Amino acid sequence: MWTTPSAAEERQIMRMGTGGALEVPQPVLSGPDILALQQTIRKMPVAEHVYAYAEKLVRVTRPQDR
Repeated sequence: MWTTPSAAEERQIMRMGTGGALEVPQPVLSGPDILALQQTIRKMPVAEHVYAYAEKLVRVTRPQDR
């Protein structure tokens, strides 16, 4: 089960993103793999409360909306 990182772990994660050394990303999936996964995801049912939560999350990130 996934757990929230501790405060110290969060700081470590932030430092990893701001250091001078750059990692070279390696491909994990091909374009067709991604498209196939997108099609699979689109077929999954979503509960109404998930849509409501996503809507609230989007709206509170807009400066013009309260």
